[in-house]
Amino acid sequence: QLNNNITRTNSNITINGAVTVGGYATVSSGTGTLSITGAVNSGGSGSTYYSLTKAGTGATTFGSTVGATRNLATLTTGGATTINGNVTTRTTQSYGGALTVNANAVLSTATAANVTISGATTLAGTLGITNTTGQVTTGNIDGAFAFTRTGTGATSFGVIGGTTPVASVTVTGAAPVTLNGNVSTTGAQAYGGAVTIASATTISGTTLTVTGTTTLNNSLSVGATGLATFTGAMNGANGFTRTGGGATTFSAALGGSTALTTFDATAGRVATGRNLTT
Repeated sequence: QLNNNITRTNSNITINGAVTVGGYATVSSGTGTLSITGAVNSGGSGSTYYSLTKAGTGATTFGSTVGATRNLATLTTGGATTINGNVTTRTTQSYGGALTVNANAVLSTATAANVTISGATTLAGTLGITNTTGQVTTGNIDGAFAFTRTGTGATSFGVIGGTTPVASVTVTGAAPVTLNGNVSTTGAQAYGGAVTIASATTISGTTLTVTGTTTLNNSLSVGATGLATFTGAMNGANGFTRTGGGATTFSAALGGSTALTTFDATAGRVATGRNLTT
């Protein structure tokens, strides 16, 4: 049982077996690593849950689930983190460096709390993030596995699939999404809420579905090989290009409130019964 803080100056710490966090615990090892081979759970009872913090820049490895039996209050890591199962907290999860997903995993919070991944995420298994109305912020995401975000809170992604295309990207609910770079998948992409293009972005994959509005704060190129469907309006003083040869369906006005600068959808069939303003 981990009831108190642990401090080691730039030294590695290994805890073999399961850990129950019996108090608000901070493990400080500077550049040293922390490895916990077994499951990690909170102690306490009723409405009392305890947090675990890994301070320092050293890597953290969780060999099993975190918070599966009894949720941690929060989880915070300072350096790179490797997970091998689900991570469940009552409130926030904050990963200060890169995140490696070694097995299928879901990061979930029991309340509307934020999940933040400051570094790049490498998928060696599927990854889901579920936190109702909490915000989700990630860096770049790579790896040939599926990524799913469930909830309605604002979501911000870095480049997805820049090195290795991910299998698919699914954002369920009405979560508004900000794209800060290219998104490359081998399968489908589906965004259940509004999408804002913050940086010049190329979307490539099989099919693309955007249920909410699309705001072009920068240029957007869609290279999906299959059907691309935009249900909501598209606005913004930037260009839209459709490549890839697949059909495109627009169900609302384009440039109705802010005209697009250019519109090029000559690569495939376009179906729209709405106005287009450039």
